[in-house]
Amino acid sequence: MPPRRRAPPSPVAAESSSVAGDASDNSLLGTASTFVYRHSSTLHFLMALMGASFFGWRISINADELAGITQHPILTARFSYAPQDVYTFLHQLGDQGINLYLNINMLELGFAVSAAVGLSFLIGNIYDKGGLSHQWNLFPAIFLVFDLAETAVIRWLLFTYPTPNLKLAWAASELTRYKFRFLLYTSGVILFGLIAWGRKTYFPSRPAVSAPDHLE
Repeated sequence: MPPRRRAPPSPVAAESSSVAGDASDNSLLGTASTFVYRHSSTLHFLMALMGASFFGWRISINADELAGITQHPILTARFSYAPQDVYTFLHQLGDQGINLYLNINMLELGFAVSAAVGLSFLIGNIYDKGGLSHQWNLFPAIFLVFDLAETAVIRWLLFTYPTPNLKLAWAASELTRYKFRFLLYTSGVILFGLIAWGRKTYFPSRPAVSAPDHLE
């Protein structure tokens, strides 16, 4: 009696087991990633996008008013700056400009949270369609941590002006630099997921073909 052939594993079953493995991760990061993934619908992504667009629009209005006082961009929009540049910039703003910057600083909190949530939803969907682990949807949280810390430090510098604190100004510049660095990394994560999604869609892997009975 010829031996019974074992059927090749189904790629669909393998993919579903991979997703189930992600979902069964009971760690803190795994639980958070699964929660975000389960709520990453198109509607929620659009809501986050609308929130980021609203806060970005309000920031641009206040930034236009600030442009009438100084031609230099706000600190959070610069890729890097020296600690001394912080107080040079604040001195140019004066009381009116600092009040405007405080409004911008508060709006930046809403923009950062909305943008990070939207990016998390986007990455979760892309990586799921590409057959990759959706736990990468937590990567924008790193960018968010640096952004929130940067915003908090700059707000403290605005409140304590004109008392100089070069250590805090240096911390703000470092947080800004790392914020943009991880924002760039997040773009790379999205690009990698899009490539994987495209390969899975247009170049799907073929299931293994078993040998005929008379060859076994």
